[in-house]
Amino acid sequence: MPNTSVLIVDDEAINRLLLNEYLVDAGYDVVEADGGIQALEALNKEPNRFSAVLLDRMMPDMDGLTVLKQMKETVILQDIPVIMQTAKAMKSEIQEGLECGSYYYLTKPFDRKTLLTILQAAIEQFTAHQSLISELKDTTNTFSLMKTGLFECTTLMEARSLSKLLAISCPEPHRTVTGLSELIINGIEHGNLNITYDEKTLLIKEDTLYEEIDKRLTIDSNKDKKVRVEYKRNANDITFVITDEGNGFDYESFIDLDLSQILDSHGRGIAMAKLLSFSDINYEGCGNKVTAIIKL
Repeated sequence: MPNTSVLIVDDEAINRLLLNEYLVDAGYDVVEADGGIQALEALNKEPNRFSAVLLDRMMPDMDGLTVLKQMKETVILQDIPVIMQTAKAMKSEIQEGLECGSYYYLTKPFDRKTLLTILQAAIEQFTAHQSLISELKDTTNTFSLMKTGLFECTTLMEARSLSKLLAISCPEPHRTVTGLSELIINGIEHGNLNITYDEKTLLIKEDTLYEEIDKRLTIDSNKDKKVRVEYKRNANDITFVITDEGNGFDYESFIDLDLSQILDSHGRGIAMAKLLSFSDINYEGCGNKVTAIIKL
């Protein structure tokens, strides 16, 4: 990813040197900070420069959690993905990091491939989010007058376009658009196209996910499959009912952030949608139907 800037924050020079070598070789633009104070200075000076932060948890001047909390309290920095580096993957520490907003973890020592896979996943999600937010600004708010609606989509592009359209009708469209997009895309990928969790892990690792999606969309049995989105608004709430034509999945494992999967390159979309975008999310039956609610 040429010209994509990543901030490395670590008080150990040897760690910064190793990370710098990995990232520069992969085509990233790298900026280093030897502690939390210097990191916040760099972020506040050029808030639009960075697409991700590799953040050491334990540092003498200001620990990683404090840096993370300050980023989340700063509007222009709060969406930048933070990949927390930690020597210990204790559940209590990971849970604390999750509550502060770090959804990506690397346990030291880690190898180059793991680092680049996690980093790419984080940046792709950030880029998609930024694109949706940018396009929202150019979208008419006429849909805020809509009371009911029924929509269908097949491709990822259609899913993102529909998410933008419907998010405009919500009180905080910049929050809604990401969660709504995650749920609809989940219906396409894991529902209609039957891409399993393990398959997606491998496809991301091999950088062939979108190629496989395009391939499966051309299969005769998948061509006519749709994800249906029903929209309803009343005085108290906005409800989205999203239904795919798949066989369902073990949704209970993804409603909340699963600490056993926190080191994986994906799998946080539903939990993040629940945390950041909606008042509540409820799956039904086998998991091919989900209701997402925004309280007004």
